[in-house]
Amino acid sequence: MNCQFKLKTLLQLNFYFDFLLCLDFYDNKNLCDDHIFLLSEVISKNQNLKKIDIELGWNQYISQQSINFISSCLLDKQSLKYLSLSFHYLKKIESINNLNQSLFNLVNLQNFSLTLGGCSKLNNNEINQLFLLIQNMKQLQELYLDVYCCHISDELVNILGDSLQKCQCIKKLNLNLGSNSQIINIQSLGMVIHLSQLIELQFNLNNCFNLSQGPFGCCSQNIINIEKFSVNLDQCKSVAINSLKQFTSDLKFLVNLKELNLLQDLQIYTKLKKIVFKN
Repeated sequence: MNCQFKLKTLLQLNFYFDFLLCLDFYDNKNLCDDHIFLLSEVISKNQNLKKIDIELGWNQYISQQSINFISSCLLDKQSLKYLSLSFHYLKKIESINNLNQSLFNLVNLQNFSLTLGGCSKLNNNEINQLFLLIQNMKQLQELYLDVYCCHISDELVNILGDSLQKCQCIKKLNLNLGSNSQIINIQSLGMVIHLSQLIELQFNLNNCFNLSQGPFGCCSQNIINIEKFSVNLDQCKSVAINSLKQFTSDLKFLVNLKELNLLQDLQIYTKLKKIVFKN
């Protein structure tokens, strides 16, 4: 969205929304904290919002203050069913503490999308708190979580996995964990595949150079309802071949599978292609 508006113009709009607010300011050269403050004021005045979708990625003038503005206006939005926030590569962000405080109250969310990819200054303790908060979203049906290049460790991913297993209503799960070199063994995360309502599961682990045991090898003869399964292992050259064999062998338990996407580099593909086609 090419927004050339001035602060005065936005004030004059004085608009209200009953249900839906969607704004895309991706890579906007003019957007600054003052604009976001005014946006947060507008959101605060609209008590009936059910859906908020805000894209702020790649804005060089957006600071920590803007994230705090957005977070504060969500504090009393318990009626929200859909929330999508993208802070993609906002290099000045150092904390999501205020956002976590707001998310604590959003227990009625059914669809939650949060992009923090490239926000490499974030505090791991606050990411930990974010992962723990997800288990409170008992009505959650769809989750997209992007923590690409955020110094995520095995411990954090396992906390996320434990939290997700308590979201029994979740149907679609998309996790972007790419470019986190501290990830080594996150096999326990694969247990989310047994969530009874889950029909779509996507893992992006590209450029996790030290990954040896991924979120696979967790299928069993239990009825698994997965219809779409996607795993990106591009540049994951440390993945143990036995783990990959177990993963491909377990595909036979996905009896309802309609779509399978496996993205890996040529080295892994060469090792796996016979197993995949056999199954």
